[in-house]
Amino acid sequence: MKKIITLVSCLISFSCLFSRGWKGDDTIAFRDSLMRKVEHLPADTSRLSVLLDAAYLHQNPPYNVFFAKCLYEEARKQQNIYYENLGAYYLAVCYDKKHDLDSITLWVDELQELASKIGKYDYYLEQKAAISRVLASKKMNEKAAFVAKEVLKEAQERKSNNGIVAAYNSLGCTYAAFNRSDEALAALLKGYRACKKTTKLSLRIDILSRLSSRYADIVSGLPSKDPDRVKRDSVLFYLEKMEGLLKEVLSKEPKTVNNWRDVMVDCQTRYVRYYMHHKDYSKTAEFLEKAGCGDTYVTGYLYMRNKGASYEEAGCFAAAMSTLKLEASGPFNGTEEDVWTVIHKR
Repeated sequence: MKKIITLVSCLISFSCLFSRGWKGDDTIAFRDSLMRKVEHLPADTSRLSVLLDAAYLHQNPPYNVFFAKCLYEEARKQQNIYYENLGAYYLAVCYDKKHDLDSITLWVDELQELASKIGKYDYYLEQKAAISRVLASKKMNEKAAFVAKEVLKEAQERKSNNGIVAAYNSLGCTYAAFNRSDEALAALLKGYRACKKTTKLSLRIDILSRLSSRYADIVSGLPSKDPDRVKRDSVLFYLEKMEGLLKEVLSKEPKTVNNWRDVMVDCQTRYVRYYMHHKDYSKTAEFLEKAGCGDTYVTGYLYMRNKGASYEEAGCFAAAMSTLKLEASGPFNGTEEDVWTVIHKR
């Protein structure tokens, strides 16, 4: 029992699950090897298809910006607006994860122009909604709410289901940053109810993650034996839905596992926190078994989560911290400023 409590204390104080293992030489070798193959392909959609696969399968550092940029630039050379739109989308995703307001705004403007030419607005609306979350992370709450509502209105006019879900997701995130908990929960529930089987999986998973977080915050203020089981059960309901979708996407596309690792971290950490709060140590031990690994990544991840960072931002920070650790033997001896320097160089 003491061992379980000690392990959980470390998990809650620091982080959990899946170290990255980014060795600089291996990274460059993989990237260069793939690009040599691309260069030998005809300068047509066969080349663009390979670059699209690379951008899709590597949506986290260290490859995400590189492959997304290659896709975008090659599409522009070939004057292929379909792939150009996808390249701009993946670049916007990169800067969303970095919470880089100027860069994501630039790419959303590009996506808006491309959407008007293609006639499809999902990618543009999804990433415009992401601007709202970036604004909220920078405490620009009123502007964040305005952008989210603007996206919602435009998505409804264009009948974009993905845009509607993304807007409610960002509106819930923004209200949570305001400490307007009831409105945050209401917005997220509207987003969840708007989801369809055709809604993008990443949006459905993100909504479920935020809902479980909202209910967990409510439950954390209740005694562990509180009779209001509806709120307690809601945490598990949305967590189990989230875990089920993660299993579904990984069973269909196992090669995308690196794209989902930060989300998997978040899911397992929430289970551990929930069962610890309710003093269910057997369940706590079960989820600790699933959460195993990388002391430096663990430290960086929950350090940022405890500061209020999203799982994407916490995962990015933890990965950068792990990268620094790989450069020297012994315990990690860098500073937070060193880690942010690595992130901003990407």
